[in-house]
Order: sequence, then C-alpha cells, then structure tokens
Amino acid sequence: MSFKKELLEQINTNLLELEHEIKTEINSVQEEMSMETKSSAGDKFETSREMMSQEKNRLEERLGSVHTKKRSIREMMDTTTPSSINQGTLVTTEENLFLFGLSLGKIDFKGKTIMAVSLNSPIGKAFHGKKINEQVSFMNKQYTIQKLS
Repeated sequence: MSFKKELLEQINTNLLELEHEIKTEINSVQEEMSMETKSSAGDKFETSREMMSQEKNRLEERLGSVHTKKRSIREMMDTTTPSSINQGTLVTTEENLFLFGLSLGKIDFKGKTIMAVSLNSPIGKAFHGKKINEQVSFMNKQYTIQKLS
C-alpha cells in the first residue's frame, strides 16, 4: 500500500473517531435539554435551553465539517498519480511533505511530518498547478517539487 493511501486511511480513522465523539456530545446535550424542566425561574430555564441549543448547533457544524473532510478523503483515494499539484496531491519537497486539499495542519505519520493544507490557502495557491522539478517561492522560502503522488 502506498504511503499516501496509508496516510489518508489514518486521517479517515481519526475523523471517524472525532465523528463518534461529536455525536456522543450531541446526544448528551439533547438528553440534558429533554431533562431540563421549567422551573419557577422562567428566564433561567430559557437561558439554559438557549445555551444548550447553541452548543448543539456548534457541534452539528463541527460534525458537518468532519463529513466534508471524509468525503474529500474518499475523492483523494480515487485519484491516480497527478502530473501537477491539485486537490489530493501529496507533494514531496527537499525538506517538507504537503498534502493539498484538507485543512488539517500538521500531521505526524510514520516518523514524518506532513502539512495538510487547503488549496485555497496562500501556500496552496502558490503550489497549485506546479509540476515536478518546478520551484515555489513562499514566505521567503524556496521549495523544489521532487515528487507528486
């Protein structure tokens, strides 16, 4: 199995765990909301319900983001070796590894550090469309593209 495929499978596993945690939190908030009884202090009850509702909405947004990332990973796994940098490309430079298409930040995997960044980020835009042996200048640093996968 290729390094990229193993990396994507590990990211997907991490996202599945995160998805489970978020769903558990949502269920917990829903239980709290259903157990909340209206007391004589009506304003306190309404404030508490509103705060729980906002928390549930925040968790549902995070869950939606996880689903989007999982969908992106499935699309990345279906790609062949690219000729230029685009969505899902794993890029090897002289010092760094970049995975373009997912905004996850720094990932440590098999003793290597990979920067997972969006193509819409400034560095993603600088690398987008580049090919092997081309150079990219970003933030006063030069990167030479050595390998695409």
